[in-house]
Amino acid sequence: MLMNGNLSGLSVDAIAFFNGCTDANQMVARINTNIFGGEMSLEEKTRIHEYLLPDPPSLNRQKEAIGLAMGSPTFQMY
Repeated sequence: MLMNGNLSGLSVDAIAFFNGCTDANQMVARINTNIFGGEMSLEEKTRIHEYLLPDPPSLNRQKEAIGLAMGSPTFQMY
């Protein structure tokens, strides 16, 4: 819901979030650093990386990857 703009008053700018990233590897690294503080599990990194492929990921895939990260078990523990 958040990533599709369905929550009133809240939005995530995926273009700004991934600014400078050109491929799935860089995008997973950005998610790991900025959302997980570098604590993302290898399993979650792999799952999101595979979801983002093929390179370059579409904007829709980028938005959904952020949503997947936020729905992951590790993020839910924070």
